[in-house]
Amino acid sequence: MISRLRPLVAPLLRFYFRPSRLRVRLGEILIALVLVELGARWWLGLGTPPLYLPHPTIEYLLRPDQDIQRFGKHILVNHWAMRSQDFPARKTDPSEYRVLVVGDSIVNGTAVIDHAALATTRLGPLLAADLGRPVQVANISAGSWGPGNWLAYLRSYGLFDADLVLLVLSSHDAIDTPGYGPLDAKQYPVQAPILALEEGIHRYLERFVPAPLRIWQPPPGPPPPPPTEAELQALHTQALADLRALHELVQGSGAGFRALLHATQPELTAGLASAATAGDPGRAELKAFFAELGVPLHDLQPFWAAAIADGRKVYTDFIHLSAEGQSLLTELLRTEVRIDYNARSTDPP
Repeated sequence: MISRLRPLVAPLLRFYFRPSRLRVRLGEILIALVLVELGARWWLGLGTPPLYLPHPTIEYLLRPDQDIQRFGKHILVNHWAMRSQDFPARKTDPSEYRVLVVGDSIVNGTAVIDHAALATTRLGPLLAADLGRPVQVANISAGSWGPGNWLAYLRSYGLFDADLVLLVLSSHDAIDTPGYGPLDAKQYPVQAPILALEEGIHRYLERFVPAPLRIWQPPPGPPPPPPTEAELQALHTQALADLRALHELVQGSGAGFRALLHATQPELTAGLASAATAGDPGRAELKAFFAELGVPLHDLQPFWAAAIADGRKVYTDFIHLSAEGQSLLTELLRTEVRIDYNARSTDPP
């Protein structure tokens, strides 16, 4: 059968793959790749991920001075590695009121939340209207930051003449300590890829390829063993020591200090101490710790539960806030500021 078809097929193959035709095909493929690259870069924003810097004490932080568009969202990082507009380190107007909002990816919003939709961006104009004075709100955060990262950042950069520090934390932060290991290039890239297609394939499409077929990757090693009780206790002790030192740093500056305890969806639906971390000491322990410090702590678990019952879309996944969730967080932060502002305004000299 093959021998009968060969005289018919051979001329067609020679015609299709003759040098002139082959050059045309290669040119068409090249043009298609260029168009896809340009579309991925300018339409999706691939090729320009938010970049990070390793740091000897903070562990890592967003690279300062970034202004990018990604997946239709505006990502702005100022000179102080904050997701905020630039502002001077010290007040230039004695009437200015400054709020530092410190946290992890909940406050940061990640690349799926536009700069304008962040709770911290919304908060500034509202407070300026409430207080009748200039207001600067700073977003000091990065994904997976915990007590040790927050403490190291404020020790390195200072408190920027803050009048109030609002800490947004979760129950897993009770055992969160910096690891100082190599950064995961996919989650915390330190340099932009050469091609947008390169990022699209390796960071997003690759996950849909079954692990055994990823021949370009070395085989994964065995998963690390779960932490022992002694290791968990050591993490817990260090995290609380970092939170205590953070409180002392803020208290020594004369700024107010208040905390908000975020809740994951599993915590709302099942009352779990954590969605992902076995051995997490849970919310009650953090509440007791902040009560011991004398720091007001607002548990957001009932608030998020009520918002969801009211039909609000609070989350994008099991833990992160949607744009609507960020809007709700704005009001929670606003309330905390007004409580502290009014209390400090009526305190006797």
